[in-house]
Amino acid sequence: MSNDTNTFPIESKLSGFFDKERAETHAPVDLFDRIESNLTEQASNSLWSRVALLAATRRQIVGTGIAAALVVAIGVTAWQIGIVSDNSNSTIYAGEPGEAGAPGALGAPGAPGMPGPSGTRGGADDVTLNPAAAPTAMPAATAAPNFVSADTVVQTVTVERVVPQFLVQTVVVSEQGDSGEVVVTADSVMTLVDAEAIVAALSESGYGISQEQYDELVRQVLAGELLPPPEPPSATFFQNYGVNPFSTTSVDPFSTFAMDVDTASYTLTRGWLNSGRVPPPDAIRVEEFVNYFDQDYPDTTGTFDINVDAAASPFHDDGRILLRIGVNGQDIAVDDRRVATLSFVIDTSGSMGRDNRLGLVQRSIGELVSNLRDGDRIGIVEYGTTARRLLEPTTDKGSVLTVVNSLVARNSTNAEQGLRLGYAMAEENFIPGNINRVILMSDGVANIGQTGSDALLSDIKETAQDGITLSTVGVGLDNFNDVLLEHLADDGDGNYSYIDSLSEATRIFGNGLTGFLEVIATEAKIQVEFNPEAVAMHRLVGYENRSLTTEEFLDDTVDAGEVGAGHTVTAIYELRLVDEPVGKLGDVRVRYADPDTGEIGEVSIAVEGKVTDVAFSDSRTAYQVTATAAMFAEILRESPHAGDVSLAELAEVLRGLSAAGQLSDPRSEELLKLIETAQALGVTGYIPAGE
Repeated sequence: MSNDTNTFPIESKLSGFFDKERAETHAPVDLFDRIESNLTEQASNSLWSRVALLAATRRQIVGTGIAAALVVAIGVTAWQIGIVSDNSNSTIYAGEPGEAGAPGALGAPGAPGMPGPSGTRGGADDVTLNPAAAPTAMPAATAAPNFVSADTVVQTVTVERVVPQFLVQTVVVSEQGDSGEVVVTADSVMTLVDAEAIVAALSESGYGISQEQYDELVRQVLAGELLPPPEPPSATFFQNYGVNPFSTTSVDPFSTFAMDVDTASYTLTRGWLNSGRVPPPDAIRVEEFVNYFDQDYPDTTGTFDINVDAAASPFHDDGRILLRIGVNGQDIAVDDRRVATLSFVIDTSGSMGRDNRLGLVQRSIGELVSNLRDGDRIGIVEYGTTARRLLEPTTDKGSVLTVVNSLVARNSTNAEQGLRLGYAMAEENFIPGNINRVILMSDGVANIGQTGSDALLSDIKETAQDGITLSTVGVGLDNFNDVLLEHLADDGDGNYSYIDSLSEATRIFGNGLTGFLEVIATEAKIQVEFNPEAVAMHRLVGYENRSLTTEEFLDDTVDAGEVGAGHTVTAIYELRLVDEPVGKLGDVRVRYADPDTGEIGEVSIAVEGKVTDVAFSDSRTAYQVTATAAMFAEILRESPHAGDVSLAELAEVLRGLSAAGQLSDPRSEELLKLIETAQALGVTGYIPAGE
């Protein structure tokens, strides 16, 4: 889709005006609530044509009609910027005459003048007083040593929340030619007086802008260039990686794949089912269902330990064996985790305003902030139509929360520019030996920039090799790009998570934060060599997009998987044994690189035939839950290998464990509810052609 007809240039224009003055600053957490409250209380139905700045005690800002409402809101911001604290009281400085084009210093006396409409330059003496419209003074509030630069707050409030309320737009969408190119046009119905009033509010915000800048902004309003482009149709992107087939062991005894600790597919599915909808089959990755659940592996004695157990499948009638191979990683205490510099790249495009996506991102980062250790730093980049660095990496948790909570969803999505700014921030603040990570939080929809370009992906891979990794965190259901977020995390040597609730944010950024951040192994991969004298056929359930060739196991230049502290990687194999098995079932090997030294390590274990002697009902609870989760995913993705498995059978296993008091993990109880929900929604799984 092409939106060239109207690209909403206000972001780039204002960024050019304000970016020179950006600093590591913040505003009161409740600022936006107060602004919205003032707009509601003070708004008038009449349009306004004049705004004036009164340079007097407490910088009272007055106007007429709607000007009072808008300028009260902006005035609150300006007042807060001027607050200083001496630990005993707070003072709001009186503004003094400012000169157009020269903003007053933050936290000090002085405020800019305002260019006048129709070619006259305004100043502190160019005012129109309306005492009746003067706002009541806001109570002084203690502020932290730094303050938000006005573009962070004022640009957001004035342009992105207030201006659209004054614009009447007519949107025309037309198809052009055989190529199907979509042309979008938008027209505004504005008078010169209205345009001048809106732009005047910008200059009231704590900045002096030149007459040329003022005139240009007025022109943009009149031309309709401040109108956001219509939101594109909903689009959800998943990729089908196929289903692993059975392999004949005598022909190919090896199964090799990169280790994966992602869990996004499971939480995405949970979000769909809890919303009363069945997820697309392409959204299902079995390994991410399996790896979502806690396992019962013993503590490790080294970087990795390997665990195996098996039983005959209760879901199939052909004697199939379900083999669980689990690799558990070394755990690290919170106090022993390396200090982290995290450069958050936050999507604030219009689609992030849907179903409170941005709100969930804000609360999720709040959870992470509460679990930081001493010395951790967080920086913030946001991107809509353009990207902006809002906060340089800081240990000040209050600054982080204030900036994050001030974000507002609007405009198009330039994820490429956001990522490039995030990486630039990470590179400038890189500390050798520490955790240096970019974290993208988005619904993955990018309609501006070249997010999937080879150049960008190559840069991400190269930077990962230099010690800056990328994790992606997805939110949203409709209008969601799962493919992009997974691909970016893979190339960035990070992990991909999906957050559908605050409880999931707590799981990832609370107790799971150390595992999310601290990598214990890179280029990690697993190879299983099955014994043809015991195993006739074998099939890896899942990991289709992590498949490696047999030779790549020993090739240490191959990009494989990254594993965090305390993480487990579990795989389920379906086996068909020979009639009279002889010897062990096979051998499991794990190969990986030390993230600091690059030194290669390898561990292995033999899978003895006796592991199949246990009946499924007598097997460990975690094994039964894991096998059930894998079969649930197989049904949801319509795998032909689960064509004879029913959701009722899966539910029966979990209900039996629950009745016996063995489902102590709330996630397992939740799995049962999701299976029951899928049943109620009519999920049947694979249906052979013609039936």
